[in-house]
Amino acid sequence: MTESSIPGVQFDTGKIAQLTTLQVHDFFQANRRVNTQKQAETLALVVKTCPDEWGRVDDPLTYENRPLKREFIPLVRTFRELITEADTAEIPDLTFDIGNMLAKDMGDFFGAVNISDMKTVSAVLTRVVKTCPKDWGAVDAADTYLKRPYPQFLGIVNRFIREVNDDSKK
Repeated sequence: MTESSIPGVQFDTGKIAQLTTLQVHDFFQANRRVNTQKQAETLALVVKTCPDEWGRVDDPLTYENRPLKREFIPLVRTFRELITEADTAEIPDLTFDIGNMLAKDMGDFFGAVNISDMKTVSAVLTRVVKTCPKDWGAVDAADTYLKRPYPQFLGIVNRFIREVNDDSKK
């Protein structure tokens, strides 16, 4: 569990680590569009404790009805920090076909990473992942990556970036 900057609020890091890539994608897109309802839905999934006077910890309205600058934005900011600190353990059986990657794929990939667009990142992965663990699904299906827990997805992205960088030094 992680304390928030707001007294009485704690985040459940175990639940954060279990969020799927699609759930995190939806949160980041909601953040870009200032969709407080979607952000509040995500907070209701990962906040472990909040002051009793706020309401139920698992109710999105609990967060939507908080003062924007003093409480809601700090909660969103803390969640964003926690999700980007996720564990990115190595993934066996994951290989990439960098040699046949198109320049467009590279541009799409890094552009999507920069704006936290996991759907586009996943679409690029369908074209560059050569093998993945068998229980994940098909390498050429975006859902294979979107259904992964977000820490694993970060592991895929980080490894791909490392391999691209290593390959460019050759």
